[in-house]
Amino acid sequence: GIGAWSHEPDAVTFAKPYPWRLADTGALDILGHPNGAAFLAKATWESAPGNPYLCVRPLLPGDLVKGIWRGTNSIPSWTWHGMEGEEAVAEVFTKADRVELLLNGTSIGKREPVLNCATFTVPYAPGCLEAVAYVGGSPCGRTTLRSATGKTCLRVAFEKEAFHAGELLYAEVALVGENGELVPNADRSLSVELSGGRLLAFGSARPRSETDYTQGKDHTWLGHAQAIIQAGEEPQITLTVHGEGIAPAEASIARAGR
Repeated sequence: GIGAWSHEPDAVTFAKPYPWRLADTGALDILGHPNGAAFLAKATWESAPGNPYLCVRPLLPGDLVKGIWRGTNSIPSWTWHGMEGEEAVAEVFTKADRVELLLNGTSIGKREPVLNCATFTVPYAPGCLEAVAYVGGSPCGRTTLRSATGKTCLRVAFEKEAFHAGELLYAEVALVGENGELVPNADRSLSVELSGGRLLAFGSARPRSETDYTQGKDHTWLGHAQAIIQAGEEPQITLTVHGEGIAPAEASIARAGR
């Protein structure tokens, strides 16, 4: 937990006690999802500014403790149910001269990026958060984050369309709104059932956890979880995910060449 930014009551700035077991310092989490550090690197290494990268620091209840080995914990989401009116920190990563932030069409203001990052504070309201980058006074690109709408659902998807016997398969599990947008602050316990193949692991990037990843049960983290499956000789693999207070969802994948 040396890098984790956390609202947990036992969080401290550096060495956190068990059951903290992930450093949580990476530009990608252990499921491969990028955060603000990854987008800052992308913006920095671009040959010329284009569309800016827009992320928001998670709006979660409780006091935030910042780990000293992380510069930001922002993610590309503008869905924070129940946090209306709370101040959100939005970060725009770009090599452009200036950045403008708009919430539901209303300008929040313009900033000059410092070390390729422009930071804004904006009261959270559902809808559309948009960043517009400018070079020489003219727009050079824009990026939009949209809030999830409707009820929260489970979405399950394999990373590929077909499998070969013996290979590893990764299935992404996400909590999303009816419009497909991620809901990162509706985390809940999930369990999985598998027909065909062998479940090797199921879990999330939650840095404070005592989960045994081989048991097929875990708690989502910022709306995500993942299953890792070893394919066998079966013609089809089906993964079904169940969660508390939410309808189950499933995804199937067929063996290649059949």
